[in-house]
Amino acid sequence: RAGASGSFFYWVKHTDGRDTGYIVKQVTRREKDALMHILPAYKQHVQARGGASLLRYLSCHSMRLRWPWAGKVYFVVMRNFFPAKPQLSFDLKG
Repeated sequence: RAGASGSFFYWVKHTDGRDTGYIVKQVTRREKDALMHILPAYKQHVQARGGASLLRYLSCHSMRLRWPWAGKVYFVVMRNFFPAKPQLSFDLKG
């Protein structure tokens, strides 16, 4: 689990443990809505820079959990911009 938000954050690995370069992060519905709102401007920003971006969102998903009292879970798939495995990581909230 990540910091105080309680969100899940995963580095996606190959079966042999090597990094795939992808990260999956759980987001709130509010964060998902904000991302969908800025998506056209974000797309233009990334395209204007030839695909270069510190944060590279690849997709946004939701799924309904199959147990009582569970709602939808939202998550994004991002490209990992770290060139090597970080020694420490922090979930910074602004």
